Amino acid sequence: MVVSEPARRTAALAALVAVLAVVVFLPALRGEWLYDDHMLIEHNANVHSFAGWTQWFTEDFWASVSRATGSQYWRPLITVTYAVDWRLGGGDPFLFHLSNLVFHAAVGVLAFTTLRRWTGARWPAVLAALLFVLHPTKAESVAWISGRTDTVCAIALLLASQGMGRWLRRQRGGPALAVIGTVAAYACKEIAILLPAFAAIEAWVAAERPPIDRTIVLRMLRAALPQLVVAVGYLIARAVWLPISASMEGGLGFRDHLLVVLDTTGRYLALTFAPHSLSMQHGLVAARDEVMPHSIVHVAVGAIGTLALIVLAVRARRRWPAVTLGIAFYLVALVPTSNLKWTGLSTLVSERFLFVPTLGVAFVVGTVLASITGIWQRRAFAVAIAVSVAFAMLTLSRATDFVSEREFWAREAELHPDSTAALEFALETEIAERHFAAALATLGRIQEINDATVWRPDDIFRFVNSVALVWSQLTPDLDGASLRRIDQFVERALAGDRGPLSLELRGLRLQVPMPSAARVRGGGPLVSQLFALRAELRSRLGDDVQAEQLAATGRAGCGGCTGLVNMEAVTRARAGAYDEALAILAQVDPESTDPRIPATRANIVAAKATGGPEALATLGLWGRAYAALASAPTGLRFAEIAFKAGAPQVAARIASPAQLDAWAAEMGWTE
Repeated sequence: MVVSEPARRTAALAALVAVLAVVVFLPALRGEWLYDDHMLIEHNANVHSFAGWTQWFTEDFWASVSRATGSQYWRPLITVTYAVDWRLGGGDPFLFHLSNLVFHAAVGVLAFTTLRRWTGARWPAVLAALLFVLHPTKAESVAWISGRTDTVCAIALLLASQGMGRWLRRQRGGPALAVIGTVAAYACKEIAILLPAFAAIEAWVAAERPPIDRTIVLRMLRAALPQLVVAVGYLIARAVWLPISASMEGGLGFRDHLLVVLDTTGRYLALTFAPHSLSMQHGLVAARDEVMPHSIVHVAVGAIGTLALIVLAVRARRRWPAVTLGIAFYLVALVPTSNLKWTGLSTLVSERFLFVPTLGVAFVVGTVLASITGIWQRRAFAVAIAVSVAFAMLTLSRATDFVSEREFWAREAELHPDSTAALEFALETEIAERHFAAALATLGRIQEINDATVWRPDDIFRFVNSVALVWSQLTPDLDGASLRRIDQFVERALAGDRGPLSLELRGLRLQVPMPSAARVRGGGPLVSQLFALRAELRSRLGDDVQAEQLAATGRAGCGGCTGLVNMEAVTRARAGAYDEALAILAQVDPESTDPRIPATRANIVAAKATGGPEALATLGLWGRAYAALASAPTGLRFAEIAFKAGAPQVAARIASPAQLDAWAAEMGWTE
């Protein structure tokens, strides 16, 4: 088969767009697991094998992570890509990032071929496609692993659009490609409901791009009708089986709702035409003192900008019909994420929500470039190239933000000091590094922000767990009264006690409101972690029977959570059931990257070999080990056990001040 020169030239240009689309994101290949990546992929046993593949198609996207989520997203095809990458790469994030780049390269090729079909011009389509794939807001979808929902869905949408175009022109393969693309799009993300808009544009192209009048509008509507029926059917099915519920309690009054929509739209317009201060969290939804905040500047931009675009679209419908359709596509594509239907998302705007809408802007740009001639076209090409280069530089810089999780959240905290997500990452880091005094300060800041805004149920359980965990780590075993107070604090949370729940130790009081008991019974990892924490406390207090019961209950609530499996194994070992504990650890996925599992296994093996008080100390029961050795105090090891149990004065008789400082740092008791 001989390939014609125009076909080779078109293929070369498509390859150019694909290569440039990838080059700016190359720094992301060094990226770590970040934010939702941990829950959706790294610690999600459901994507570490194909054993539970049927659940990918029958359950909520987040079901294996949290049964208590209100998101109710259905994205089985995305889960499939996670599982394939995990199998091929053994859990290395590099392969996931590489896949994201490959997906974006495919988007670049399809965007070019789509825009060439829509504009009828080759080089204008190249420049328009470059503006589309290099737009800085793409970074969130490409450089962040969990953001791939947008790239994969865009591939499906563009394939479906191509299929519909071929179908309308009665070309071979059109119907099959349209069906495959449509099914894939709906299996990726809810934005698939935009397919009627793609169908309408393809009908206009098939009619040879006429001015927009009543006749062509009716023709476009007829072409979009099948996709409109599918979209309505999908929404009805979702309303019945997987309804998207508001993540914030209560609704909004008309005024606040209108301002929220305009605020959201204004932020989208600003990010589209002047991308700056790129962040994971734009416009935090946080009612301060029961008053919903609004950015008046963005509200004005939303109102004036939307009105201006509508006026331009109406005026251009005869002479520049493609401009009308591009603007209409952009505005319609913003609707699903404009907060027109209030869902109480934690942020008004996410950059990734602009992935598909910016295709409409690229369509307008490509049309303008194709329509002008002579020196004005050369000047316009130069401007488009300059903007593409500027976008590429911004995108390259933004892509590097996703390389290091620590640096990513430090930047978010700098941009948004009130971001509880950034503070929670800082808290997790402080706990992991055993900087418990700093963790207490961070908890105080989180409480302050949530008190001034709104406490969500998941925020409450996460906060309760963190407070109890930090206090328990700062409390030595010999302070049984404080350990019991912490245990009662967690027990009240699990019981769903109404009213404020507080814990006061060392002069610091931390308090949260409490949800209904029904919310607690909803289960999920957060609640399971509270059971595991109680198991740890009861074990330290010497109640092995109840500790084992609590650990088993926690694990039952989230069997795939390695931390809960680890806690049950530790609890069994502390009760002397070493073989049983090792058998529990053996049930963990061999490909698990959780470092606690091998460490716990080694400690249990060592405890089994030594037995007696030394075994208790090896398993972290310093108080019980001290009680067993206190009658014959001798040696540096005894001093260490005494210190870590909470008897520093005893340890000081044997150990040096430097040694005591080292043990304090090891326990996280230093300031």
